[in-house]
Amino acid sequence: MIDLYRSILKAKYVWFLVLPGMIYYLVFAYIPLYGIQIAFRDYTFIHGIWGSEWVGLQYFSELFQ
Repeated sequence: MIDLYRSILKAKYVWFLVLPGMIYYLVFAYIPLYGIQIAFRDYTFIHGIWGSEWVGLQYFSELFQ
């Protein structure tokens, strides 16, 4: 474990270069995946995302018929 900390400290400037890219990916690519669920649920504001009923592809099939 100590060797890990030493290697991180040794390459700290590389981590400073990588960190903005990791933060960008987290904010703009990973966190929005949470909201995609709304397309597959019978979403109501009162129940929120987790309390709304899962309907799957029902609304997509209605859209394309």
